[in-house]
Amino acid sequence: MLHLIHMVARLWALCGTGDMDAGLALLERWWPRYRRAAVRRVASLRTIAEATRLRLLISASQRQGRSPARGLVREARALARLPAPMAAGYGMRALSRLAFLEGNRERALGHLRASSASFAAADARFEEARNQVAEGQLVDRTGVPREVALDRLREAGHERPDLAVASHFPELL
Repeated sequence: MLHLIHMVARLWALCGTGDMDAGLALLERWWPRYRRAAVRRVASLRTIAEATRLRLLISASQRQGRSPARGLVREARALARLPAPMAAGYGMRALSRLAFLEGNRERALGHLRASSASFAAADARFEEARNQVAEGQLVDRTGVPREVALDRLREAGHERPDLAVASHFPELL
């Protein structure tokens, strides 16, 4: 269990700092061990691990200027079906990012709205607000006003909410 928590914390931090090369190296080294671990059967822990991995892989492909692998769509859909409260939100967020990178803004927006609804149902206000900032970018700021969503993130304790959003949606900002 500590291995999983350590891996996810490091991946999360590397996504936040944009150090995709270090994140990919970490995945290469630690992901096989995670795939064999019994803790993988705990849906909530699996949700966090798989969502963080998808976040890194999508961001890395975007930074490298290449199209994300088709397999990531399957993984995002599988994540959205996990029986954990925030799984659907993270899976739909990943699908939104992938659709945006494919150039399909409408599908990206639909997935993002489904993600927000899932986070709202799970009472994950911080994740919902992060999505609302991204939604404002997708719809040219005609959705939830950007500053209102950023204020929600500030209220949740983020001094720099713009960075909290940029590390999850670098392709939008």
